Amino acid sequence: MLGIGKNFKNYFRNKKLKKDNIYCDNTVSIGKNVIIENNVSLGKGTTIECNVSIGRYSYIGMTGYVYSDVIIGRFCSIAVN
Repeated sequence: MLGIGKNFKNYFRNKKLKKDNIYCDNTVSIGKNVIIENNVSLGKGTTIECNVSIGRYSYIGMTGYVYSDVIIGRFCSIAVN
């Protein structure tokens, strides 16, 4: 995993981030109008579609897929079976 921090905004343009400490690597795909709060970890190969909100301290495991128009609360852990 790569801690992107402030440079995350510049790397993924048109994404809305509330805080720093977003952990992911370059295999993560993020759609438009995505809000990611602080201390979120996105596993390798994760895909997040448009209009998604992810609350702080949440985790999405490797190859996770989040469909459009989804709200993930704080302190959530999501993984593939």
